[in-house]
Amino acid sequence: MAVTFDAAMTGGNDGGDVASTTNGSSVSTAGMTIGGSANLLVVCFSLQDVGSACSGLSATWNGVSMTAGPLLKTIAGNGDTAAIFYLINPATGNQTLAGSWTGSGDLYLGCASFIGVDTTTPIVTADNQTSATNVTIPTANGDATVSCSVRDANDPTVSFTKFYGAQDLNPGGAGQYKLSTGSSDAHTFTYSGGASQATVGVHILASAGGGGNDPDVPLLNQPHTYNVYRM
Repeated sequence: MAVTFDAAMTGGNDGGDVASTTNGSSVSTAGMTIGGSANLLVVCFSLQDVGSACSGLSATWNGVSMTAGPLLKTIAGNGDTAAIFYLINPATGNQTLAGSWTGSGDLYLGCASFIGVDTTTPIVTADNQTSATNVTIPTANGDATVSCSVRDANDPTVSFTKFYGAQDLNPGGAGQYKLSTGSSDAHTFTYSGGASQATVGVHILASAGGGGNDPDVPLLNQPHTYNVYRM
Protein backbone atom coordinates (compact mmCIF):
# COMPACT_ATOMS: atom_id res chain seq x y z
CA MET A 1 0.00 0.00 0.00
CA ALA A 2 1.06 3.59 -0.53
CA VAL A 3 2.05 6.00 2.21
CA THR A 4 -0.61 8.66 2.80
CA PHE A 5 -0.65 11.77 4.94
CA ASP A 6 -2.58 11.64 8.23
CA ALA A 7 -2.20 14.88 10.20
CA ALA A 8 0.10 17.71 11.23
CA MET A 9 0.30 19.87 14.32
CA THR A 10 -2.39 22.55 14.28
CA GLY A 11 -2.05 24.03 17.76
CA GLY A 12 1.54 24.36 18.86
CA ASN A 13 2.41 26.22 22.05
CA ASP A 14 2.82 29.44 20.07
CA GLY A 15 -0.76 29.12 18.79
CA GLY A 16 0.30 28.04 15.30
CA ASP A 17 1.58 24.95 13.53
CA VAL A 18 4.76 24.66 15.64
CA ALA A 19 5.89 24.46 19.23
CA SER A 20 8.58 27.02 19.96
CA THR A 21 10.84 28.29 22.70
CA THR A 22 13.22 31.23 22.98
CA ASN A 23 16.67 30.67 24.50
CA GLY A 24 15.44 27.45 26.11
CA SER A 25 16.46 23.83 26.59
CA SER A 26 13.07 22.07 26.35
CA VAL A 27 9.67 22.41 24.71
CA SER A 28 6.29 20.68 25.12
CA THR A 29 2.99 20.88 23.29
CA ALA A 30 -0.41 19.19 23.12
CA GLY A 31 -1.18 20.61 19.69
CA MET A 32 -0.94 17.35 17.71
CA THR A 33 -3.71 14.77 17.24
CA ILE A 34 -2.88 11.51 15.45
CA GLY A 35 -5.59 9.62 13.57
CA GLY A 36 -6.51 6.05 14.38
CA SER A 37 -4.95 4.59 11.22
CA ALA A 38 -1.57 6.33 11.42
CA ASN A 39 1.49 4.17 12.08
CA LEU A 40 4.38 6.65 11.87
CA LEU A 41 5.06 10.00 13.53
CA VAL A 42 7.87 12.21 12.18
CA VAL A 43 9.10 15.12 14.33
CA CYS A 44 11.35 17.92 13.07
CA PHE A 45 13.64 20.20 15.07
CA SER A 46 14.66 23.60 13.66
CA LEU A 47 17.10 24.92 16.27
CA GLN A 48 19.50 27.85 16.47
CA ASP A 49 22.07 27.92 19.25
CA VAL A 50 22.10 30.91 21.57
CA GLY A 51 25.36 31.49 23.40
CA SER A 52 26.49 27.85 23.49
CA ALA A 53 26.55 24.71 21.39
CA CYS A 54 23.36 22.65 21.77
CA SER A 55 23.62 18.86 21.90
CA GLY A 56 21.81 15.83 23.25
CA LEU A 57 18.56 16.36 21.32
CA SER A 58 15.73 14.00 22.24
CA ALA A 59 11.99 13.75 21.65
CA THR A 60 9.06 11.88 23.22
CA TRP A 61 5.45 11.29 22.22
CA ASN A 62 3.06 10.40 25.04
CA GLY A 63 6.16 9.79 27.17
CA VAL A 64 7.65 7.27 24.70
CA SER A 65 11.15 7.99 23.41
CA MET A 66 11.45 8.54 19.67
CA THR A 67 14.20 7.21 17.38
CA ALA A 68 16.80 9.71 16.19
CA GLY A 69 17.16 10.17 12.45
CA PRO A 70 19.53 12.49 10.58
CA LEU A 71 20.93 15.59 12.29
CA LEU A 72 23.07 18.39 10.92
CA LYS A 73 24.67 21.29 12.74
CA THR A 74 26.23 24.07 10.70
CA ILE A 75 28.75 26.40 12.30
CA ALA A 76 28.07 29.47 10.18
CA GLY A 77 26.24 32.39 11.76
CA ASN A 78 24.73 31.49 15.13
CA GLY A 79 24.91 27.73 14.59
CA ASP A 80 21.89 26.08 12.94
CA THR A 81 20.77 22.54 13.82
CA ALA A 82 18.16 20.54 11.89
CA ALA A 83 17.11 17.08 13.08
CA ILE A 84 14.40 14.46 12.49
CA PHE A 85 13.03 11.95 15.00
CA TYR A 86 10.39 9.27 14.35
CA LEU A 87 8.18 6.76 16.17
CA ILE A 88 6.57 3.60 14.82
CA ASN A 89 2.95 2.91 15.87
CA PRO A 90 2.60 6.05 17.99
CA ALA A 91 -0.26 6.37 20.48
CA THR A 92 -3.17 7.85 18.57
CA GLY A 93 -5.31 10.80 19.58
CA ASN A 94 -4.24 14.00 21.27
CA GLN A 95 -1.02 13.36 23.21
CA THR A 96 1.94 15.39 24.47
CA LEU A 97 4.93 15.96 22.20
CA ALA A 98 8.10 17.07 24.01
CA GLY A 99 11.70 17.81 23.10
CA SER A 100 14.82 18.61 25.10
CA TRP A 101 18.51 19.36 24.60
CA THR A 102 21.52 20.65 26.49
CA GLY A 103 22.65 24.23 26.10
CA SER A 104 20.22 26.96 25.09
CA GLY A 105 18.63 27.71 21.76
CA ASP A 106 15.72 29.15 19.82
CA LEU A 107 13.62 26.24 18.59
CA TYR A 108 10.70 25.38 16.32
CA LEU A 109 9.29 21.86 16.73
CA GLY A 110 6.84 20.51 14.16
CA CYS A 111 5.48 17.09 13.28
CA ALA A 112 3.40 15.05 10.85
CA SER A 113 1.91 11.55 10.96
CA PHE A 114 1.51 9.07 8.11
CA ILE A 115 -0.55 5.98 7.20
CA GLY A 116 0.55 2.85 5.36
CA VAL A 117 4.19 2.85 6.48
CA ASP A 118 6.35 -0.28 6.76
CA THR A 119 6.63 -0.79 10.52
CA THR A 120 9.74 -2.98 10.24
CA THR A 121 11.73 -0.48 8.17
CA PRO A 122 9.81 2.80 8.36
CA ILE A 123 12.82 4.95 7.41
CA VAL A 124 15.33 3.89 4.75
CA THR A 125 18.34 5.04 6.74
CA ALA A 126 20.72 4.61 3.79
CA ASP A 127 18.83 7.48 2.15
CA ASN A 128 19.10 9.90 5.11
CA GLN A 129 20.22 13.27 3.83
CA THR A 130 21.96 16.28 5.39
CA SER A 131 23.09 19.47 3.70
CA ALA A 132 24.03 23.07 4.43
CA THR A 133 21.78 24.02 1.49
CA ASN A 134 19.12 21.74 -0.03
CA VAL A 135 18.64 17.95 -0.13
CA THR A 136 17.69 15.39 -2.78
CA ILE A 137 16.12 12.29 -1.23
CA PRO A 138 15.82 9.03 -3.21
CA THR A 139 12.36 7.51 -3.14
CA ALA A 140 10.04 5.16 -5.03
CA ASN A 141 6.43 4.90 -6.10
CA GLY A 142 4.13 4.76 -3.07
CA ASP A 143 6.77 5.95 -0.60
CA ALA A 144 7.16 9.46 0.87
CA THR A 145 9.86 11.91 1.92
CA VAL A 146 10.12 14.53 4.66
CA SER A 147 12.64 17.32 5.16
CA CYS A 148 13.15 20.13 7.64
CA SER A 149 15.38 23.17 7.70
CA VAL A 150 16.52 26.07 9.84
CA ARG A 151 17.94 29.31 8.49
CA ASP A 152 19.75 32.18 10.16
CA ALA A 153 16.90 34.48 9.12
CA ASN A 154 13.56 34.38 7.29
CA ASP A 155 10.80 31.80 7.08
CA PRO A 156 12.07 29.39 4.41
CA THR A 157 10.07 29.20 1.19
CA VAL A 158 9.56 25.50 0.43
CA SER A 159 9.07 23.43 -2.71
CA PHE A 160 6.51 20.85 -1.53
CA THR A 161 3.75 20.62 1.12
CA LYS A 162 4.71 22.64 4.20
CA PHE A 163 3.45 21.32 7.54
CA TYR A 164 5.11 23.98 9.66
CA GLY A 165 6.92 27.23 9.08
CA ALA A 166 7.82 30.16 11.31
CA GLN A 167 10.27 33.02 11.62
CA ASP A 168 9.21 34.92 14.73
CA LEU A 169 12.32 33.81 16.65
CA ASN A 170 14.63 34.85 13.81
CA PRO A 171 15.88 32.09 12.80
CA GLY A 172 13.25 30.71 10.47
CA GLY A 173 12.33 27.04 10.37
CA ALA A 174 10.13 24.85 8.18
CA GLY A 175 9.15 21.23 7.53
CA GLN A 176 7.67 19.75 4.38
CA TYR A 177 6.70 16.41 2.87
CA LYS A 178 5.94 14.84 -0.50
CA LEU A 179 4.21 11.60 -1.45
CA SER A 180 5.85 9.67 -4.30
CA THR A 181 3.89 8.83 -7.43
CA GLY A 182 6.63 7.80 -9.87
CA SER A 183 8.70 4.66 -10.16
CA SER A 184 11.85 6.44 -9.04
CA ASP A 185 11.17 10.12 -8.46
CA ALA A 186 13.79 11.45 -6.07
CA HIS A 187 12.54 14.54 -4.25
CA THR A 188 14.70 17.65 -4.22
CA PHE A 189 13.67 19.74 -1.22
CA THR A 190 14.65 23.36 -1.75
CA TYR A 191 14.49 26.25 0.70
CA SER A 192 15.08 29.89 -0.14
CA GLY A 193 15.65 32.99 1.96
CA GLY A 194 18.01 33.67 4.84
CA ALA A 195 21.73 33.17 5.33
CA SER A 196 23.32 30.07 6.93
CA GLN A 197 21.21 26.92 6.76
CA ALA A 198 20.96 23.30 7.94
CA THR A 199 18.64 20.81 6.20
CA VAL A 200 17.91 17.12 6.81
CA GLY A 201 15.58 14.64 5.11
CA VAL A 202 14.29 11.07 5.26
CA HIS A 203 12.78 8.47 2.92
CA ILE A 204 9.63 6.85 4.36
CA LEU A 205 9.00 3.28 3.14
CA ALA A 206 5.51 2.06 2.31
CA SER A 207 4.12 -1.17 3.74
CA ALA A 208 4.17 -4.14 1.40
CA GLY A 209 0.85 -5.31 2.87
CA GLY A 210 0.13 -8.98 3.48
CA GLY A 211 -1.25 -10.96 6.41
CA GLY A 212 -4.81 -12.08 6.98
CA ASN A 213 -7.33 -12.89 4.28
CA ASP A 214 -7.16 -11.03 1.00
CA PRO A 215 -10.60 -9.41 0.67
CA ASP A 216 -10.38 -9.65 -3.14
CA VAL A 217 -9.93 -13.44 -3.15
CA PRO A 218 -12.80 -15.83 -2.34
CA LEU A 219 -12.45 -17.34 1.09
CA LEU A 220 -12.17 -20.87 -0.33
CA ASN A 221 -8.99 -19.84 -2.13
CA GLN A 222 -7.32 -18.49 1.00
CA PRO A 223 -4.61 -20.61 2.69
CA HIS A 224 -5.93 -22.88 5.41
CA THR A 225 -4.46 -25.10 8.11
CA TYR A 226 -6.10 -28.49 8.59
CA ASN A 227 -5.83 -30.79 11.61
CA VAL A 228 -6.21 -34.51 10.86
CA TYR A 229 -7.51 -36.81 13.62
CA ARG A 230 -7.47 -40.61 13.66
CA MET A 231 -10.78 -42.15 14.76
